[in-house]
Amino acid sequence: MDKEQMTAVATMSTDEENYEIQVEPIPENTETSPAEWETAASDSPCERCADYLAEISSYISGDNAPITTAGWIWVNLAMLIPPLNLILLFLWAGGGTRRTNLKNYARGILLTAVVLSLVFLITVVIADRVFGYEIRLAWNRG
Repeated sequence: MDKEQMTAVATMSTDEENYEIQVEPIPENTETSPAEWETAASDSPCERCADYLAEISSYISGDNAPITTAGWIWVNLAMLIPPLNLILLFLWAGGGTRRTNLKNYARGILLTAVVLSLVFLITVVIADRVFGYEIRLAWNRG
C-alpha cells in the first residue's frame, strides 16, 4: 500500500457519543503549501473536532490540570515538615484533593515508604538471627 492510500483513524468515545476522525495524508506530489492547508482547514471547521478540542481543554483545565513548577516546589517544601508531611500524604492519598497528579504522588510516596520499611524490617530480623549473639556479646563487653 502506498502513502496515498493510507488513512489514520482516531476514535474517541464519551458517555454520550462516539467520535471517529479520519485523517488522510496529503500525497507527496501535491503542490500546496502549509499556509494553504491552514486556510482550507479554517474555512470548514469540523464540529466533531471542535467538540473534541473543547473536551480536551476542559480535561486539562479541570481536576487534571498540571501542577506548576511553583506548585511542586510548595509540595516539596511541605514534605520537609515532619508532622505536616504525613498528614498531607494521607489526606491527598485518601482523596482529599481533586488533582489526580497530587493524589498519585501521595500514593506513590506512601507505597514506597511501606515497601522500604518492610525491607528494613526484614533486614534487621535477618541480621539479628545471623549476627545477634556477636552483637550482644560485644555490647556487654563494652
